Amino acid sequence: MDITHGADVKNANPLIFSLILVFSYIQSLSAAEEVSPFERLSQLNEQLDAYRGQIADLESEYDAYHPSIQEPLSSMVSLLIEFEDYERVADLQNRQLQLARTNLGLLDLGLIPLLEDIISNQMRMGDWSQVSDTLEHIRYIHASQSNPDVEQQLMAMDRQAHWYMNRVYLDGGRDGVRGFFYGRAIYRRMEELAEETYGEDSLEMIPWLYKRAYNYFQLVELLNARGRFGDDAIDRLVSEDGASRLQSSRRGSINLGNSPYWGPSPIVTVPSSRGSIVPITEPGERIGERYLRDGLILVTRIEELIATQDDVEASAMALIYHGDFQLLMSSGLGYRSYRKAREQLLEAGIAEEKIESFFNTPTAIPAQKYFTTLQDAIDYQQRGLNDFEKPDSNADDEQSIVFTAWSEDLGSSPRPPQDFPLVNTVLDLAYVDLEVNISRTGNVSSVDVISAMPDERGVRRQATRAIREISFRPAIIEGATKRLRDVRIRYLYPQEQE
Repeated sequence: MDITHGADVKNANPLIFSLILVFSYIQSLSAAEEVSPFERLSQLNEQLDAYRGQIADLESEYDAYHPSIQEPLSSMVSLLIEFEDYERVADLQNRQLQLARTNLGLLDLGLIPLLEDIISNQMRMGDWSQVSDTLEHIRYIHASQSNPDVEQQLMAMDRQAHWYMNRVYLDGGRDGVRGFFYGRAIYRRMEELAEETYGEDSLEMIPWLYKRAYNYFQLVELLNARGRFGDDAIDRLVSEDGASRLQSSRRGSINLGNSPYWGPSPIVTVPSSRGSIVPITEPGERIGERYLRDGLILVTRIEELIATQDDVEASAMALIYHGDFQLLMSSGLGYRSYRKAREQLLEAGIAEEKIESFFNTPTAIPAQKYFTTLQDAIDYQQRGLNDFEKPDSNADDEQSIVFTAWSEDLGSSPRPPQDFPLVNTVLDLAYVDLEVNISRTGNVSSVDVISAMPDERGVRRQATRAIREISFRPAIIEGATKRLRDVRIRYLYPQEQE
């Protein structure tokens, strides 16, 4: 079909011309089953040539940077995306960006939709470093406005930090650790910017304080990862914060390989080509426990902010988050916080059945998001469970939960929530269905593997080891902790990138 027939069409309004081309393209797709791949490619090239002709006409009539050129460029991009020619898409998007900068300016907010389209294509190509650079570009544009919208600026930073948390898995090893610490710095700056804008006593600080608190938990997860991944995280942290914050504040017997040591826990430098620094911990203590204390301090700040309001339910929820961080530090005070929270929820007029259901549902701690109502927290618990398939048809009444790990190196750490579709990643997940008991202290025991995919010994061993290291909020029924038996868990984890 000759879609460039006649001088009349050539001289037509660019929009009409584009509609003609799009209509022609749709017709060609509808007949895709009737033409060979070679014929479809030929049709694509004809359509691209037509757009190039339109661009040449516009350049001749106006100039090479006239804004009307954006329209045929966008149509060409759409065609090439359909044919998965992402390299040529990137070339055209670069020209679109040049045009937009020429016509709008280097820092105009109108550049952001185009930059987001560029990120989408960079994600398709797996060009992670370019995605990071473009997200930084968007953040810079928001920050450079004469009267910046701080909320939009914070959201841009949040998306950027989230992306770096994804890169922990995508890059792996030392590069993944480096990405985490870039994201950590952004979370720190987010808290500072929020405080500068809203004031330290504002309720608007709550989500930003909790994001930082949760990132402290993620840091501790990295520090305690097995093997070289954890070693790289420790080395990077020491280079940024110094070694003293990794030193235990407790006294008593500590573990140094197979040799006990008595006294204050030291920091040991192991002679090696990498010069690894090894923090020595006491039994039951995690590396970097001081950072969990920093997280608890931020959660306590949230608790104090909420206490200024006449909101019993929100105060109860704050106690739950407080208890989670206490429990992570092996502090028995966490149970006291949970019991007090239960009493306050009853005081707030919430049905006891709903409260019992919440506390009886196994939940990995700490929660990844902050909620001030019990219903929102329950909805969070249930998210993703609708797709859970029980291992057998007789397990309808059993507890069932889903846990998706961050990476193979971080098997007991939850994958960061995928809140930003633009930079969410689709992972190749292995899964293992297990049946476990959860003790009155939130620890996993009696792990039985029911099925696995792929059904390999290494996959089963990975899941069994990781699930024992996850901390769960203890079940509390009528104010007393309770052991949960025969809890069904679908454990998913991303397999190594090839």
